[in-house]
Amino acid sequence: TMTKHPNPRKTSFNIQIRTKLRKKRHILIKHISESEIFPKKSEIMRTVKHQIRAKWGLMGFACIEKRFDVVYFSHSPTNYAILTTERDLVPIVRTTLKAENFQVLSVHGSIRKAKEMGIERLKVEEKKRDNHVAIQQQMLALLEANA
Repeated sequence: TMTKHPNPRKTSFNIQIRTKLRKKRHILIKHISESEIFPKKSEIMRTVKHQIRAKWGLMGFACIEKRFDVVYFSHSPTNYAILTTERDLVPIVRTTLKAENFQVLSVHGSIRKAKEMGIERLKVEEKKRDNHVAIQQQMLALLEANA
């Protein structure tokens, strides 16, 4: 019998992301091996499934299933983040998992490529929006002060 090669995708590895928001500081995403992540992943799938099915139907879910993944993310309250290449999926996943405080991050291109190469153009959309609101409030405060 041939010796079975270990699956490179199942080994844990680190990914570094740069975001402008964090002043080019590296955020570490550690990808958890499949066995560790699988129970959580199926749980998430089940939670999101109904929303996706309602919007895109069964075929839609089958396509989209391949387009999101769950990774370990140190900056999330739950220590998990969902990576997705599907922009439309972000708000749905986010509202579905609001109670669980998941971080939902949108990725360009393919998830596998993103994980292999390191995620560079990652949008931490939640943070960006909060940042935008903070800036608006500062502007308003300045206008009122100068009035």
